[in-house]
Amino acid sequence: MEQGNTLINASPARIVLPYIIVSVLWVFCSDYILKYFIQDVNLLAWIHAFKDIAFVVITVAMLYYLARRDINAITTSYHEKIKRERIYRALIENGNDIIMLNNAEGKYIYVSSNAARVLGYSKEEFSSLSLLQIIHPDDYLMMKLMNEEILANPGEVFHAEYRVRHKDGSFLWFEGVKVNHLNDLAIGGVITNARDISKRKKAQMDLVHMNMELEQMVRDRTVSLIDALEKEKNLNKMKSRFVAFASHEFRTPLTASLPARL
Repeated sequence: MEQGNTLINASPARIVLPYIIVSVLWVFCSDYILKYFIQDVNLLAWIHAFKDIAFVVITVAMLYYLARRDINAITTSYHEKIKRERIYRALIENGNDIIMLNNAEGKYIYVSSNAARVLGYSKEEFSSLSLLQIIHPDDYLMMKLMNEEILANPGEVFHAEYRVRHKDGSFLWFEGVKVNHLNDLAIGGVITNARDISKRKKAQMDLVHMNMELEQMVRDRTVSLIDALEKEKNLNKMKSRFVAFASHEFRTPLTASLPARL
């Protein structure tokens, strides 16, 4: 785009400047040379007439060459620009990331077409919405404060994870990167690059729940082991008391009968 603008701005100078140089040299030098070498007035008049015709022909040819050269350069630059835009648009529309542009009030100016596939809203519906209208209630305050920070800090990159309401009423998790380009006349808005991370969040939550269940199982197993150890300890105490009692009972009768036998 910058290359095309440079060519367009430079084209008049590139055409006019050579024309002025050739014209000045032709008018002054040719007249001086003709007067110096030709003294015949009639011949000089005829040569002047031919010189004027030749000047027109040469000028037209030169202008045609310069104009065609610049037009070809501009046309080539234009086609390259269109090609780059098509590639960029294909990457945006067929990629996983959603590209959004909103104004200072938060209204969407541009939304990539893959947003309709991810969130279910049409481009017309997006044009009447803002992010804060479809943000999850628990994330509203965080995003509102962040938007204020974004507007106050042009050019600074902001990262956030938040939930956005799908058209069907469900909520999807997004990871977003926002940059304020409101002062850039070529952009004139806040750019958001957002990616659906709902599956990743679900996997993280499933892992958290699994860890909680495992921790609960460990706690329950620990309690069971403590109870079992306590029961075994009590049983061992009962065994010890029983053995001591039995041993005492067996020894006492024998001791009492020994003097009688003697």
